[in-house]
Amino acid sequence: MIAKLVSGLLAVPAAAVWLSAQPAGAASPRKPVRPPSVPIAAVDPYFSVWSPADCLTDAETCHWTGAEHRLTLMARIDGKPWRFAGASPADVPAMKQTGRTVTPTRSLYTFEAAGVVLSVTFLTPLLLDDLDLLSRPVSYIEVEARSADGAAHDVAVLGAVTGVWAVHSPEQEVTWQTYRTREARPLVGAKIGTTAQPVLERAGDQIRIDWGYLHLAFRDEPGTGTSMGIGIQCRSDPPSFSDGRRPPSLPQPALSERADRRALRRVLPPEPARPVRLR
Repeated sequence: MIAKLVSGLLAVPAAAVWLSAQPAGAASPRKPVRPPSVPIAAVDPYFSVWSPADCLTDAETCHWTGAEHRLTLMARIDGKPWRFAGASPADVPAMKQTGRTVTPTRSLYTFEAAGVVLSVTFLTPLLLDDLDLLSRPVSYIEVEARSADGAAHDVAVLGAVTGVWAVHSPEQEVTWQTYRTREARPLVGAKIGTTAQPVLERAGDQIRIDWGYLHLAFRDEPGTGTSMGIGIQCRSDPPSFSDGRRPPSLPQPALSERADRRALRRVLPPEPARPVRLR
């Protein structure tokens, strides 16, 4: 049995193309691509998040300008948490990365721990021959889990991003809310953005977007457990966790490891309500 969890990240797309050059008529064996950074949600210069390490758990993901845009992905396998994206929380062990492939539209990873194999795909479908698809402001994360040892396992996949993804600088205030769509196959999600929404007010290099909203959404399907929320951690205040509209202060880049773990645990509670059983 395969458990699948898909999420969408809202952005404004642009085209990305891998180029390679070799002499005409030359025959050379295909070699795995080893980019200096791996695209995670490379949609346009504003929304452009990368992993600057060979292993996805060796460093925090970041904006192309170097500013931290942290993505944390964790799997709870038979009650024990494992980390497979991001370098924190440091006290959560990292799954062993067993593979990585980068294509023009996808970054694919495989991980293994505790008798379970995870296949993780980061997809941004920027296809130049399909303008409708090219203009779709969405990047996808797909996680598939399967048993590697033939035994049954309880698996839950959890993820977290911070409001830093939706601002230019961390002192900007944000508002957020959760929602559920009304379509036949509904999405449950959360969105976050700056209070001021200064549309097109900034110019120059080293600019990160601070207008519009970041959406993190999942299919609300039977048998799939989701735990969603926005954890806000300030330097001097305890983490808040709310669906309200009151703008809290955004976390500073220099969050302590201890404070960051507290904020994550508000988003990732100790026991998921409905883990998926693998056989």
